[in-house]
Amino acid sequence: MKLEEESYLYRASTEVTFMSIKKIAILSIFVSCALAVNYLESFVALPIPCVRLGMSNIFSLTALLLFGVNEAIFVICARLLFIYIFTGNVLAISCSIVGSISSLLTEQILYSYIKINSPILISLLGAFFFNIGQLIVVYILINSSKVFCVAPIIFIIGIPTGAIVGFFTSKLLNICRRL
Repeated sequence: MKLEEESYLYRASTEVTFMSIKKIAILSIFVSCALAVNYLESFVALPIPCVRLGMSNIFSLTALLLFGVNEAIFVICARLLFIYIFTGNVLAISCSIVGSISSLLTEQILYSYIKINSPILISLLGAFFFNIGQLIVVYILINSSKVFCVAPIIFIIGIPTGAIVGFFTSKLLNICRRL
């Protein structure tokens, strides 16, 4: 009996270690890909300066849906830390932090509490609240309601990009679940 218990405990600890290593590897790949996509987005011209498509959110949303909120926070924080180190742009990081927090809270509520399983719908609403968070930060920093004049354009851009992020998130989830 003792030999069976020891064997079971060894197998269980080996499986936990393997899953931990696998999770760390996947999350590291997510952070790397998010950084690469974020860099590539800087070459895409949009009608409003400093506005990005947000495609790097594919990886934080996938982390949320695949592993949970703590892992999504890790991907977001690591990405933002590296972006700040590379760019030093305080305004962009401030907008991204607040936008990411409001987006992640929205996505977590939709997925975990309301039980919405559509990455596209979750991403659309996450993009909407990301944009609201960004607008609030810019409003606070420049203290002008003129910021809200660009809100319609930002929200319109957010619809297709949110849908695209959701679409690619669902594809990445399918790939990761087969690993």
